[in-house]
Amino acid sequence: MGNPRSSATVALLSKAMTFKDARIIELGCGDGSLVMEVANALGIRDIYGVDINHSVLKKAADKGIKVFKADLNGDPLPFKDSFFDVVLMEEVIEHLVNPGNAIKEAYRVLKQEVFF
Repeated sequence: MGNPRSSATVALLSKAMTFKDARIIELGCGDGSLVMEVANALGIRDIYGVDINHSVLKKAADKGIKVFKADLNGDPLPFKDSFFDVVLMEEVIEHLVNPGNAIKEAYRVLKQEVFF
């Protein structure tokens, strides 16, 4: 794994749970590089990403990520409650005008509470 951020994320998550049949999403996924590295290292095959930028979502989709366009400042995420085993949101909050919405939605779609 070349990215120190993804290495740290994998190290943290691998202590928390096993990931057989897990579903992961990254909010503010950009081109999907980080979520792909993390998912591959943990053996997660069901990978989702959300971003506001259509052009980076296209790059993420080309990597096999199921992508959705949303503005994390105010849009609800298009997923049912407790849908994901892992929700990543790295280097995103500082770019949001209304981070409360993103945090509320991340919490809503997360299956279990695992905080570090």
